[in-house]
Amino acid sequence: CALPIFGGALIHLVIGTFYLWGAISLYVASWLRSYDDSISIDLVKSIFPFMMLTINVMPSFGIKLAEKIGFKVSLTINIIIYSLAVFLCSFITNFWGFFVVYAFVGGVSNGLIYMVPVVLGLKYFPDKKGMVNGIIIAGYGFGSFIFNFIALAVVNQDNVKPTIEDDEGKHEYFDEDVYGKVPRMLRILALCYVIIGLIGTL
Repeated sequence: CALPIFGGALIHLVIGTFYLWGAISLYVASWLRSYDDSISIDLVKSIFPFMMLTINVMPSFGIKLAEKIGFKVSLTINIIIYSLAVFLCSFITNFWGFFVVYAFVGGVSNGLIYMVPVVLGLKYFPDKKGMVNGIIIAGYGFGSFIFNFIALAVVNQDNVKPTIEDDEGKHEYFDEDVYGKVPRMLRILALCYVIIGLIGTL
């Protein structure tokens, strides 16, 4: 049965959205700046390396957790936590609160998921490691590619360029017509994540 591989690819499609941060960070920065103009795009971009670090240290713990409480249970819980972190961020207007929830909570749950679908797929197809790894990890690569279109269709479907300069004239940010859609974008992404992720755990 190929369902474990298909489900694993769907789950990796969701957690691969980690790389979506590069595409949406300027929108988030513009939105957070409307509450605190000391927030810069450089500060907001710092979420990415911290989240990457968090994700990279969690996979071994993810396998141990899955073996202890069950693979399906572990995947279900962490998919919900990851999606919920993105959803909650749509209500957080303080940068450091956003940082903790998106980078740490989201990063931990993402990292706990990463290796579980691969290990599960190899249990069903122990003689086809290359195929299992290739198909499931491909989902990780496609995640940001696919959800980039969804995110931008919500937040900036007209492809408006950033026009508001900061005080130093170093960077340009989006105006309220664009950044005002950031909370809706995050909620829609979170909904997509939880639906696709939970389908992958079936």
